[in-house]
Amino acid sequence: MPSTAQEFYEQGKTFLDQKKYDEALSAFEAALNIEPNNANYLSEIAFAYYGLDKYEEGMNAADRALSMNKNCSNAYRARALLNWYFRNDKSSVAFQDINRAIELAPTNYKLYIDRGRKTMVEHVDQALIDFQHAVNLNPTSAEAN
Repeated sequence: MPSTAQEFYEQGKTFLDQKKYDEALSAFEAALNIEPNNANYLSEIAFAYYGLDKYEEGMNAADRALSMNKNCSNAYRARALLNWYFRNDKSSVAFQDINRAIELAPTNYKLYIDRGRKTMVEHVDQALIDFQHAVNLNPTSAEAN
């Protein structure tokens, strides 16, 4: 049984990977209870809500994370995904968020995959560049390949 914030966080990440979103949410909330000013834990809570199809709760968590830490790339990623998939947001707001996440974490291959997936329909050339960049950053990832 986890007892530290880091242990709850790791447990939550495992649950997210397993698509056990309720369990992930509980683990991330436990981590946040121990370290209430950790923006990354809040951004993970946003991803758990994303998996549970709870847009408003996810946006609130991502916004709270960004109010704590304007440089939390994970919160920008969560906010972009929530806007794209729940609001079908084709505006520049979601792209601004994913682009800001890339500025903050340029070696996170998942960010390029996210942007590539969203731009694939309208901007094939940019999508191909993003996918190739993701492969270059993590050549062993099944998701990137």
